Amino acid sequence: MLGENVRTGELDFALHFEHMPWEKRHGISLDDPGEDPDQVCVVTFTSGSTGSPKAVLHTFNTFYAGYSPIAAEDELGPDDRLFTPHPLTDGSGIRTGILLPLLVGARSVVLDTGEPESGRACASPPAAKPPGFT
Repeated sequence: MLGENVRTGELDFALHFEHMPWEKRHGISLDDPGEDPDQVCVVTFTSGSTGSPKAVLHTFNTFYAGYSPIAAEDELGPDDRLFTPHPLTDGSGIRTGILLPLLVGARSVVLDTGEPESGRACASPPAAKPPGFT
């Protein structure tokens, strides 16, 4: 609820999120982030094809467990460029366009249009190693 529409006992969104200092909303300070690879970093949702859609909580450890074997098998590293046609708001886009390149120190090629040719062109400079398509 917002402003004058808030009833007694309800949370005023603006008051809570826009006017409260960050430190009062969160249990840790910005100076001590307390990194925890088991803390939830991404929430994705299933399609519900076998029942009701479900929220799936991912941590950096679940991504690491899923993608470090792929990185090792494909011998991915800092000299690689990874191209994914998926939007970064999609689970595949997050994993293969952001997290996998971060894991191995590679570059990520992101489409700014839905045209596959533009992705191929920027992923393959003339004298470069061909990109890995994910």
